[in-house]
Amino acid sequence: MTEYDRWKALQIRRPDDVPGPTPLRWQAEKAGEHADRLSNNRLPADFPHPVERGTADDALAVLALRESIRRDVEAGRGSSLHEAMTLGATWTETAAALDVSTDEARQLLRDLPPCWRRWSAAAVARVVL
Repeated sequence: MTEYDRWKALQIRRPDDVPGPTPLRWQAEKAGEHADRLSNNRLPADFPHPVERGTADDALAVLALRESIRRDVEAGRGSSLHEAMTLGATWTETAAALDVSTDEARQLLRDLPPCWRRWSAAAVARVVL
């Protein structure tokens, strides 16, 4: 059984049920499958084709998966900023990508845990905190 097969079989009821690191794409796919079943509940009872109806388990899975995704996206913001700067993006480019001012982008970097702020020598020369 592959890692993906294990993920597909895993039941999610809480954000912490999502093993880290699980690709966002996998999480979104699983959330979409549950959400599709929930949307089938809006179909009429006499719908002419077979459909799988959503349950409370589907609703809980959607909530938990969306929360896990939200947390992952939020956590990834700082690391993506760090990566962009390390790879040569300017503060202006980075701030524009985040839709914030350059001062706000710098503050995001300052707020990163120390383990993320280990810069290469080239990056240190370019980045002024």
